[in-house]
Amino acid sequence: MARSRMENLVKKKKTTEDLREEQEHQKDRLTISLSMNLSNRLRNMAWHERTSLSAIVEESLRTYLDFAEKTHGGAYPSRGRPKLPKI
Repeated sequence: MARSRMENLVKKKKTTEDLREEQEHQKDRLTISLSMNLSNRLRNMAWHERTSLSAIVEESLRTYLDFAEKTHGGAYPSRGRPKLPKI
């Protein structure tokens, strides 16, 4: 059934789950410095696994943060106002 023009104009209120899912898919650029040895090991792994450096780093950080938060007893408190998205 086709939606009316009014229904198309009215925006659905986003739930917390909608916002969390949006944030999960948004990407942020981060510049870091690594030792040459670690950098080369990371690049070798990406090459042989046929994946991106970003995918390896994101999965590794997610695994480590899950462990650290579990050890901490939960998520760390927010550091304050979140970084504003680029427009």
